Amino acid sequence: MNNDAWQEPHPGERIGIPGARSIDHVGFVVPDMDQAIGFFVWVLGAALLWRSGPFGAPQIDMGATFHADPRATARLAMMRLGPNLNIELIEYGVASERRVSPPSSDVGVGHLGIAVDDIAAAGAFLRSKGVRLLEGPQVTPEGPNAGESSWFFLTPWDLALELVQRPKALPYEKTTEARLFQEASR
Repeated sequence: MNNDAWQEPHPGERIGIPGARSIDHVGFVVPDMDQAIGFFVWVLGAALLWRSGPFGAPQIDMGATFHADPRATARLAMMRLGPNLNIELIEYGVASERRVSPPSSDVGVGHLGIAVDDIAAAGAFLRSKGVRLLEGPQVTPEGPNAGESSWFFLTPWDLALELVQRPKALPYEKTTEARLFQEASR
């Protein structure tokens, strides 16, 4: 892919996939489906919508279809967190599968940020559930998101998740009409 022609868009400018309206879901690979469902339900408050699988090899070439080990099988669970976030949990079955989560600094590793009203209360709740919280909360002192607080925590399998509390307005809003949250257009 040649990115020489890519230019930084103007704030709020929509370019890219024609007809794209919103994110449908975020997917995370988990080592133990039942443990992951339990964590998302009992700690994060998600609802289990459905489960499917196993599917995969030898009927489906998982490498060509999902960028996974071609010999893998998979089980899925779709969760709903809050009013509009769908989370797909994926448990792969394959002999070469790594069972250790890479550090957040590895390429391709992401995290999920969860908006909260009171970051201290959210942290206290997670701590009461035995969840490992990292150092925090961290408050951004300056810049386009000054006043934002964040606090990372880990699932039992070391997936990094983040609590985020923002003030009513952020400094970047003075320079553009673009906002972090807006009604999706059809």
